[in-house]
Amino acid sequence: MGTNICIFEGRLTADAEYSTFGGKGTPKLKFSLANDTGFGEYKKTSFFNCELIGKQADSLRQYMVRGKPVNLNGEMIQQKWEDVDGNKKSKFVFNVRGVSFTSGSKSEGEQGMNSNPTQGFKTPPNSQERAQQAPPKGVDPFAAALAKSQQSDPMPQFQKPDASGYKESMDDIPFGTF
Repeated sequence: MGTNICIFEGRLTADAEYSTFGGKGTPKLKFSLANDTGFGEYKKTSFFNCELIGKQADSLRQYMVRGKPVNLNGEMIQQKWEDVDGNKKSKFVFNVRGVSFTSGSKSEGEQGMNSNPTQGFKTPPNSQERAQQAPPKGVDPFAAALAKSQQSDPMPQFQKPDASGYKESMDDIPFGTF
């Protein structure tokens, strides 16, 4: 038994090919992902054949277009077959389980579906708000911050155990004598 988890980030090399298969018409997207590693003269591009099967393929097909930057997670599987001459062939395909869109470069002016540059960030305080947050004059700001953190700290402060009456013996040494 083993683990087969892969995560790739890259761009689609072409528009995804949509098809259905099976008696129930299960949706399937086939596409290729270009993934760059390194930089400068050490930059290398790898290409991965990918398949996305199920409801997610049906809902994402309109967004899976050439050049779109995406993050993919899933598993690598090996497909084996014989060609018309009886030669055994195989290739690896990335079986996609999850897709998230990332924002493109600013020069392209494109934004991903999940990108929100201000999400999770607070705007910096203006000068009036900073003055209200500052400790009073003559108070050490580090001491004030320490006191404030100790007031709001839900964890109890560490206290040294009382060592009075403790006598070390050879039985207290965990791995025998040295």
